[in-house]
Formats: sequence, C-alpha cells, structure tokens
Amino acid sequence: MRQVRHGAPSLNSTGTGGARLSRGNLTRTIAPKLSSDGTTPVSLAIFDDKDNVVQTVTPKGVRNPPPPDDPCESDLSGEVDLNGPYVTTYGYDASRFRLESISHKYSDVTPSNAQHTATTTFA
Repeated sequence: MRQVRHGAPSLNSTGTGGARLSRGNLTRTIAPKLSSDGTTPVSLAIFDDKDNVVQTVTPKGVRNPPPPDDPCESDLSGEVDLNGPYVTTYGYDASRFRLESISHKYSDVTPSNAQHTATTTFA
C-alpha cells in the first residue's frame, strides 16, 4: 500500500478540486491493483487550513480510479461525489479545534438503494 503526502494533488478543502498543498497530511492511500478488474483502489482525505480532516472518501466513492501507472499524480476532483455514499464528514466547533460530529453516508442494500446518513455527536 502506498501513501501520498505533502504537496500531492488532491481535492481542495472546499471539495471543488485542483491541487492543494497538504503540508504533510495524508491525502490519499493507494491499495495494490485489483486482479479482478485491474483498477487501483484509492481512499481520499480532505483537510481544512488547520490540518483537520474534514472529509474522507472510501475507494467505492471514487467513480473512476486513477490509472495504475500514475495513481499518485492523477487529478480525482471530477471522480468523487462528495454528496454521495462512501463519504464521511467531520464537523468541528467554531474555532475548528474540537471535533463535534462525524457523519457517514451510506446506501441501503435494498432495491431502492436509498441513501442515509448516520451522525455521531460529541458533547
């Protein structure tokens, strides 16, 4: 498993895409290529300007994984639906120092495939 840090192209803190220097934060984790279909699973992490993780995306949340020959430098901004399932959002207080909530989006395994959000709040 490879990990991409500091200065790697990633989603920016607003989720709109483009390169963002991550100041040493882990922006993506790249798993070994799958033998079944040849794709390279990638997990993403998006940080705010205080180095807090504000969103994470599991490999299923990346529509078209990067090419196996260059998974570190691929721009994935158009490949992620930040409102879809497989996204976890972290909420902080106004000073962005204390974690207040974690919201994880998921879909039913029923034919309706309805989307839900599970939220944990911290007092």
